[in-house]
Amino acid sequence: MDPLGSGPVVPDLAWRRNGKTCGTDIHAHSCSDHALARPIAALIETHDRIKCEGRGSMEALHRAAINAVAAEAAAEAARAAAQSNANALTNTARLARNQAEKVHHPGYSACAVATGNAFLPAGFSEFAGYGSSAKDMLKEILHEGDSLEPDEEGERFDGGAAATWATRSHRAFLTHSVAVAAAKAAYRAVVRETDRRAQQPSAKKIAADFRVVSAMDKARRLKGQNTAMLNA
Repeated sequence: MDPLGSGPVVPDLAWRRNGKTCGTDIHAHSCSDHALARPIAALIETHDRIKCEGRGSMEALHRAAINAVAAEAAAEAARAAAQSNANALTNTARLARNQAEKVHHPGYSACAVATGNAFLPAGFSEFAGYGSSAKDMLKEILHEGDSLEPDEEGERFDGGAAATWATRSHRAFLTHSVAVAAAKAAYRAVVRETDRRAQQPSAKKIAADFRVVSAMDKARRLKGQNTAMLNA
């Protein structure tokens, strides 16, 4: 259960093994998203710690919540009175509410352990690079056959019809699956951004200029080829 809410916490991934339920919160990061050029491994470790142990305090949460309520009341009063600064106060109230939602995070590890379960964060880079926490999580979800020796008898992982490539282990199957998912997501993101930029006036002008330059370049090449043929 969410310690600050009335509903259950829904993890990104959950499984049950040996009578214990494990939940995972997957997060990905990019160095370009941060003003400080910190190593990507350090960013992942920082957010792993926040996911597990939380951040901030209840006192800070209460103060931020009080400030947000006061800002929202001031904005509502300004809108009701049609004051000129109503929009500015509304933006201030929105920022205050966002701050109140981010100032405190209780963490998930203590709650999971208290119920006899476990929580495992899983940090990745934007290109599906595994952080140390993701590697630890991977160990917990692998098929038990991966721990067998090459000549040891026992049930081993079989991808079956779910895979179009042959893998000898569950670990290889999952690693390949994540890489394929990341490649697909990157492609979709590029397509969306390309379509968005193509609708901008500047982009249309660049495309038109490119077509003109391309046509002129093609004409010059044809002229050069024709001249060469005549001189041959």
